[in-house]
Amino acid sequence: MGLPVITARDGVITGTVKELLVEPYERKIAGFVVVSRSLFPGTKLLPFSEIKALSAKVVLIGSKDALKKPEQLPELSELLKKGPRLFGQKVIVEDGSYLGQMVSFILNPATGEITNISIAPGFFRFGRIYRLDSSYILTIGKDAVVVKRGGDTALTLLPSKTTQTFSKIKENLAGWGKAFFKKRDD
Repeated sequence: MGLPVITARDGVITGTVKELLVEPYERKIAGFVVVSRSLFPGTKLLPFSEIKALSAKVVLIGSKDALKKPEQLPELSELLKKGPRLFGQKVIVEDGSYLGQMVSFILNPATGEITNISIAPGFFRFGRIYRLDSSYILTIGKDAVVVKRGGDTALTLLPSKTTQTFSKIKENLAGWGKAFFKKRDD
């Protein structure tokens, strides 16, 4: 992860996000594992409820008091020990069909709810990527994400960077063609 955790009170980086803690049945992020930047560095837990703002660049908390020792938060400590991980999980339909590996997800930064997951089919994470709405997720387990029947037909193909590049080239060429023909007509 590597996101800096900054306090709103004094604008100081208090640590770095090391790992996500996932509520497997609620399909949401329960908190973060943070490596603190104090005189005595160590692992701290940050409940999602203590986050003031979350972006792709930073996690903002009210004060350093939001970071707790693992023994202070037994429910998050349990997720740390036994909880599921999100990246690289096998995605399996409840009928046993293998959909691929989870490569990323989208979450609601206000609630921590996972809204979509991205899946790379097959055993290699190259090529096409598909998105699946989280309403199809039954559970996010330690070894696999299990989705409802019909999840395999609800996949949406995401445009690849190659497809996007070719689309832009095609648009540019189409624009050049129009410009060329307009000049010739004049």
